[in-house]
Amino acid sequence: MAQRGVIERLSTGVYRLTNFPPFIHGQLLEASLWPLDGIRGVISHESALSYYGLSDVSPSKVHITLPKNHRIRRLIPPVLIVPHADLQPDDVTTIDGIIITTARRAVIECHQTHLGPALVRQAIEDGQRTGWLTTSDANELSNELNVQSNNAAVPVPTR
Repeated sequence: MAQRGVIERLSTGVYRLTNFPPFIHGQLLEASLWPLDGIRGVISHESALSYYGLSDVSPSKVHITLPKNHRIRRLIPPVLIVPHADLQPDDVTTIDGIIITTARRAVIECHQTHLGPALVRQAIEDGQRTGWLTTSDANELSNELNVQSNNAAVPVPTR
């Protein structure tokens, strides 16, 4: 089928039907399918923030989180960053067939990996504005991560 041009090989075990237009988030879907062995990677960290459109983050690589006990026995493509974590069911969702961490979890991951505080703050504010984060989640994240909102009231000095 590949020789006839019916399918296109994207990576080991991952193919695309050539008669259909490429999926807009094809790179993320391909990355999530990369692990093989019945394991699907979860799009996470900056890649998840970018998918949700939260903050001005622009990752140069795709982050896929794999279970802690999953060992990779082949070369990781240079376009991937592969952290390991055992994610809870409420940390993950599926959107357009892509398994992805929730916006809340993505903000926490980015804070833990030392994404700049301005980008983390922006992700929280954007998440609340767009509905990916509830007001309660946004407030909790701001407090837990010690990130002050740009919208916070600024104390006025008295004389």
